[in-house]
Amino acid sequence: MTLKKILEEEFFPFVIRPARYRGNEWGSQDYSTAYLKPPDKRVALVVPDKYDRGICLPELHLCYNFFRSQNSIQCERVFAPDYDAEAILRSKNLPLFSLESLLPLTEFDELIFLIPSELNLTAVLNILELGKLPLAAAERHNSRTRVYALPVGLVNLSAVATLFDQIVTGDIVSWLEQRIAQPALQPEGITPVANGWEKLKQDFQFVHSPIIPYEEVLHDRLTVLLPHSFKPETFARQISDQLAASGFEEFAIEGDVLKFGEDFVALVRALGQRLQNAGVRCLLPPLPPNLLSLDHFDKLAFGRRRSLRFYLGAGSEYLREALGLFFDIDTFFELLANAFARNWRSLRLYFEVGLPEESDSDLEEIAEIVSTAEELGFEYGEKHSIQVTLTPFIPRPFTKWQWDAILPAAELNRRVDFVKARVKKRNVQFRSPSIDMAVLEGLLARGGDAMLPVIRSAHSSGARFDSWQEHFDNETWQAAIAASEIDLTQIATAQGIERELFEPGEGFGISTRQLRQQRESAFPAERKKPRGGFTLGDIVLAKPEVAEQILAPRSEEKRSFGRKPKRVTQTSTAMAVPRSRVRLQWRKGEEVRHVGHLACMKMFERAIRRARIPVEYTQGQQPRQKVSLGPPLALGYTSDAEYFDLHLEQPYQEEFLHRLNQELPAGFAVVQARPVFGKVSSVASQINMACYDVDLNESADISPDRAEEILNKESIVIVRKRGEDTKEVDVRPAILDLHLDESDSGSKRLEMALGLGNLGFVRPDEVLSQCLYFDEDKVLTLKIHRRALFVVQGERRLSPFEVS
Repeated sequence: MTLKKILEEEFFPFVIRPARYRGNEWGSQDYSTAYLKPPDKRVALVVPDKYDRGICLPELHLCYNFFRSQNSIQCERVFAPDYDAEAILRSKNLPLFSLESLLPLTEFDELIFLIPSELNLTAVLNILELGKLPLAAAERHNSRTRVYALPVGLVNLSAVATLFDQIVTGDIVSWLEQRIAQPALQPEGITPVANGWEKLKQDFQFVHSPIIPYEEVLHDRLTVLLPHSFKPETFARQISDQLAASGFEEFAIEGDVLKFGEDFVALVRALGQRLQNAGVRCLLPPLPPNLLSLDHFDKLAFGRRRSLRFYLGAGSEYLREALGLFFDIDTFFELLANAFARNWRSLRLYFEVGLPEESDSDLEEIAEIVSTAEELGFEYGEKHSIQVTLTPFIPRPFTKWQWDAILPAAELNRRVDFVKARVKKRNVQFRSPSIDMAVLEGLLARGGDAMLPVIRSAHSSGARFDSWQEHFDNETWQAAIAASEIDLTQIATAQGIERELFEPGEGFGISTRQLRQQRESAFPAERKKPRGGFTLGDIVLAKPEVAEQILAPRSEEKRSFGRKPKRVTQTSTAMAVPRSRVRLQWRKGEEVRHVGHLACMKMFERAIRRARIPVEYTQGQQPRQKVSLGPPLALGYTSDAEYFDLHLEQPYQEEFLHRLNQELPAGFAVVQARPVFGKVSSVASQINMACYDVDLNESADISPDRAEEILNKESIVIVRKRGEDTKEVDVRPAILDLHLDESDSGSKRLEMALGLGNLGFVRPDEVLSQCLYFDEDKVLTLKIHRRALFVVQGERRLSPFEVS
């Protein structure tokens, strides 16, 4: 039995959200018929994290796009299995496998790990272990599989260097090109060159549409990485084209915006001009005030306005300049006054706590900035909210701070609490990433190979997803550190700047000598005096033009008592467009049977956007496509008869159906579509009967008499579970028909007609397990197909199209 067959019967039916392990997303590579002969090489891109976060890693898409352009390379993806999936793999002794072809890791010539954080290292060990591969590179001499690591960002992998055949820190494109030219087991001898990921960003970011996940993921949007250089107008056009090609309704820009200055401002301006009526939302990184323009933000705000996000770095100008932030704090307050005047009501401020040479007076200034921002919001008499993120500063390798001390978690917590205690405002909320996680990440980065025993010990004790705050267990790590007898104090202590700590290498585009120069010039010789408390009076005196904005708005309204009059938005009544409501029948095939119902509908929404169907949107803060869903289809089922209603802005045309089918992933197809006339009920409320076919194997212990016996009963009471609650339900009225069909070859098919809505409700699995007494685990492995949906009116069975 092949691994694919085993997984279909023993893995996918039993895991939570199986679509995370099945692949076949829109935009992914299909290798089922891609090759008439075996490829020259099989490469797996491995992200040591859950699919939920790993699929959001932009660097994964860059590498995937690169290999998709090479016909001789079969490139697939691998993610760390969640806890439930790992338990099944271990209990059934199944190997970890890839998404595209369900191949075990040992079938690949090369595994390329993309590692975004030192907190992912326990997952690296787990993936190698589940993949049936020796952990150490020295132990894999007899294996066909080579294992490489690509650090994503400023990640130091020296602690796990012995796990990999090579850690790549140079020009990624040159190294990947050698993956194509080299035979699978040719010895390595690559000399890194400069630029790191930059060439991949420039050349491969937009060559293919991104992979669109079915399941809800951590960042369900298009993520764009800022390249080393760009032309604002050209880059804005590329982002706009990628949004249209992907169907995403939101995009985010990531990168070091400080080094782009006016080019970044020009990019935002160009995006605002292109996308102001495109119905997409934009999420920019937290920006310093000198790079934020409200005019451009207004054009990029679709539906409910998101929070304005400011990266202020530190409370004092002295520390801000050390971080490379050069702006006057009054610039921030002036911009904030303008934002409140334009009805931006949600504000997010980002500071770092624990910076070198930081004192309590610097922390006082953070509190004063936050308090003044909150007071400024009240001057406009409207409800507003301010969320303040205090991020623990950890000196990273390959930066000018790499010689500075890693402060103890207790001291970082004290500084965070110090700021919180001085801001007692009801509209201000504080959040802080886990300080224990941040400190551990810094120690793993700085500790070098001495930390490998700690990582192994933590992994053996159950550490898996340490970059997830809800999964991080500090006690497990502290026990692993104690068992290793490593002196963390020595690792965390500030190092002399003359010491050779972490040589960045040519791939980082900077030398240790340059880092020393940057660190020595980070702080001025004389510390600037704190500005002192901020008050509205200070702002008015410093910026007279702001006074007109602050002192004018609705002062009398703010002092009045009682409920404010409700605002009524004047909108014109739109005339009904004929033939604008359409009912669609669609098919769900075997390839996507493990995709849930809501995930299917999200997929359709994005396919509608890609196909440029003129769909109508709801009004309100979060506009959504006007879609009425049909009765949900259970996970694991296939169907020929699913329905949903779609509201259009113009009359329906036959070409819409063809365009939509072109944008659907394999396994989905729209069978037919017809306009709906008049004011009819939603498709879900009309349908009240579903017909199912269940394929049974030859050994199934069921006879036609058993089906007839059920139909002759007056009452059939089952136990229905919902979470921890159970209740007894009589489902006999909802069992409309049962028929067993046996072929000459011995195969058996059970046909069911079951009620929905006003005809009662019973699920096929409930009939099989509690009426026909099939084993519940066996029921999960059966292939159940929804053949038809009907609207029963008296003695008549009507198609959903016949009642529209």
